[in-house]
This record gives sequence, structure tokens and C-alpha cells, in this order.
Amino acid sequence: MRRIVRFAPLMLLIARVPSAPAQQPPQFKAAVKMKDGADGSTATGMMYFGGAKMRTELTKDGRNIVILADPKAKSQYVLMPSEKVYMQMRIGTGPVSVPAAGPSDPTNPCGGGSGNTECVKGPNESVNGYDAVRWDYTSAEGVRTRAWVSTKLRFPVKSQDDNGSSMEFSSIAEGPQPATLFSIPAGYTKMDVGAIGGFGAAQAGMPSGRGNAGNPMAGMGNLPPEARAAMAAAMSGRGNPSPPGTVGSAWEKTKGWMLSLTVTGTTTTVRTATKGSADEGREERETYTTKYVGSIPLNYGTPGVPGFQPIGPAWHHQAGAGGSPEILAKPLTLSVDADSRIDATFRGNCPIDEEPFTAVSTMTNSVQKSASVAQPPTGGYTAQSAFKISPDLKTFDLLAGFGLPGKQTTQKKIDAKKCRTGQSYTRNETSTRDAEYSVSIDLKELPLPSSVSTITGMKKMPMRLDGRDMEATVSWTLTPIR
Repeated sequence: MRRIVRFAPLMLLIARVPSAPAQQPPQFKAAVKMKDGADGSTATGMMYFGGAKMRTELTKDGRNIVILADPKAKSQYVLMPSEKVYMQMRIGTGPVSVPAAGPSDPTNPCGGGSGNTECVKGPNESVNGYDAVRWDYTSAEGVRTRAWVSTKLRFPVKSQDDNGSSMEFSSIAEGPQPATLFSIPAGYTKMDVGAIGGFGAAQAGMPSGRGNAGNPMAGMGNLPPEARAAMAAAMSGRGNPSPPGTVGSAWEKTKGWMLSLTVTGTTTTVRTATKGSADEGREERETYTTKYVGSIPLNYGTPGVPGFQPIGPAWHHQAGAGGSPEILAKPLTLSVDADSRIDATFRGNCPIDEEPFTAVSTMTNSVQKSASVAQPPTGGYTAQSAFKISPDLKTFDLLAGFGLPGKQTTQKKIDAKKCRTGQSYTRNETSTRDAEYSVSIDLKELPLPSSVSTITGMKKMPMRLDGRDMEATVSWTLTPIR
């Protein structure tokens, strides 16, 4: 097992694990804490595993660095977020490096050409909620290492070296990771690695982190003045990094949340035929009301992300994604009630045999759905919800909505008079059509209570419901499951 790297002056270490190419680890993200045994310094951040690619975000003394690694391509990008610059280099070279790693075999970390020797298997232990096998071995560099390799993630969730270096994962959240995490953001400028003495030395084969380690600014004279200033600021930590954000708060530690959502809307529309048209003399007045009610379990939680562009904790409705027994016992319930009435009059146009009439059309429809959040959705309904808390735990965003298929049946009563005889008569008609009911809200920067508690709110806003623009009232209650 190889240890990596020193980003002068950050002196950060990241573990490299032996590869097991036949298997791929599940996608996940985790908070990471690292300690450098050489000087006792520590760094914290996040690591993201997106199948074949990895992203590492580290923060130390207010300084941020992001490493994007593609082990298959043997390439990595080192990003300085505060200055919006990046460098490209081979994995294992440069001032910062990351593991050229695949999953680790929890049954034999000395296999797969890792270079590790003297493997001694220890007991099975639980580390931060994951079953792991403890292994002691000597790395290829001669450092005695102890690692706890998760049998599920096939990756060390904790490691300790005899030289005092260590690394540990916490707040592990399994699930697909967005592809955008592993690409360079727009607006970044590429820096020439070879122009920087310490970097060039590493590329030429010197041990990474040791070339000009005492003077990380050496060799920067060939850079343009603005690039030289940007790199110097990034290396010395004089940039303006984003606030690290708050992690490990009580908002991450509930057993889930229940969202109760009610959306009601009404609209009245008057339609009058244009003078001179074939329908002149026709008028309709429609009143339409609708009510959406949902009880949506938020079963999937993700921890806050510190460092550059911090992200606060969040809870999502994700059917089939698991969750605590308490939240999985809560059913998803959805309902829609819709009513309409159309009063129509037509004075008639007997010369062309169009009879005068009055008509009343009424529609009343109700649709309900109940389902278990433990199972993926079936039967044509949809449901979504996201409760996203700001990094400073001051505000939250609420995204929610659902859809239900239904059928609308309209009863129409027509009272008409025959043009030729003046005889009155009544005719009844029934019509049925498919309906797709859907509602969606996206509320931003709502005030968050100072402690974990039930959150309620109401807002009036224009919305488009059932194909109609109307004034709606939205009310919500977020209840923590403890």
C-alpha cells in the first residue's frame, strides 16, 4: 500500500489501496479526515467515488484544493478553487497526488500486485456503520500499516500508519454521484505544470512532493505575471475560499422526515365570442378548483459537504433506496380532487339553424394513491421531494411534487329551443377523458428553525395546475422522525 503526497505547504496524505480490477466499488461519497505523520497537521474534506473516477476536496487552515482523478486514464487534475486555476498531470506525480486505485480485496490486501507484504488478518470490526476486516501489513515503502477494509464498499474506511499518518471516512452516503463532479468547472484557467520547478521535477521522476519542497514557488518565473500571482496566492492560502460549511449537525441525525403538502387553486374564466364571428352571442363562464394533498416520506439523507462550494445536509424522497425502519413504515399517500362548472349561453342563429340554448357542465373527480416507499413506484404515479438545508444551517429549499393519472367525467345538461317550432327541450350528455394531474413547487431560502423541530409554512402564489393558470395556496409541514 502506497502513501501519497505532499502539497507544500499543506502536507496532506491520501491512502492508496490495492486494486482488484475484477470488481468495481459501489458509488458513494464520504467525509474524510487525514493526518500527516510528518508534522502532525490534519486536513478534512470529502471524497466522491463515481465508479471509475474519484473526486477529493480538502480543506486545511482555510485553504482548499480539489483533485479529480481518472485511474483508468492514469490522469489527474489539481484545481485551486479560490483562484480558478487547474493543472493536469499523471497520477502519482506533482505536488498533490491521489490513489491510482480500484477496490480493495478485503480477503487479501497483499494480492493484486499491490507490493504489500506480511499481511496479517485481524478481526471483523464495525467502523462508522460498516462491517470491515482489519488488516496489518507492510507497504511497498516499508511502512507498517493497519487498515479496516469494508466488505461492502471494498475500500478502507479507516487506516493508520506506524509513522503517525491516518485517514478515516465518516458520513458515508451510498448512491450514484453526478458526472459533473468529475469534470473541470467552467471558468477555470489551465496552468502549465512543466513551468513550475517543483512540479517539473516530479514529472521527471523525482519522488512526488520532494522536489523543491522547501520552496514551492521555485521555477514560477516563466509564468505570466497574473498566473504567477494566482498560483502564489493559491499555494500560500491567500485566496478567498468559500466558508467550510457545517457538517455533523443534528439535522443529519434524524431517522427521516415526513412532508405533508397541500396545494389548492381556483380560477374563473369568462369566454365571450368575438362580435361578427360565427359564434357571436355565445358566452361561457367556467369555475375550476383543484386540491392536491400528499404525505411524502423523505427517507434518503445525505450529509453536508464542507470546503469549496459547501453543501448543506439534505433529505430526499427516493423510493426503493432504503432508510430507517421508522421512515419506511410511513406510507406515501397522494390524492387529487378536481371540480369544475361551466355555465354557457347562446342566443342562437336560427337563419342558419343554430338553436339558442343554455347549458351547465359539471365535473367532479377524485384520485387517490397509497404506496410503500420501500418499493419503486408502479402504476403510473410519480412523487418527488427534496429538503435541502444551507451550509450555514440558516435557510432551506423545498422541492416537492407528484403526479397521478385519472379520468374526468363531465355531465352536461342542455336546455334548448327549436328554431322552427319554438318548442323547448332538454338534452343530457356525458363525456369522459384521460387526465394527468401534476403539481410541483420549488421554494427557495425559507427560514430554518434554530433546532430540529417541525417546520410549517404557507404561501400564496400563481401556479399552473391542470393546464390552467390560477392563484394557488401552498401549505407544508415537515416533521422529523426520531
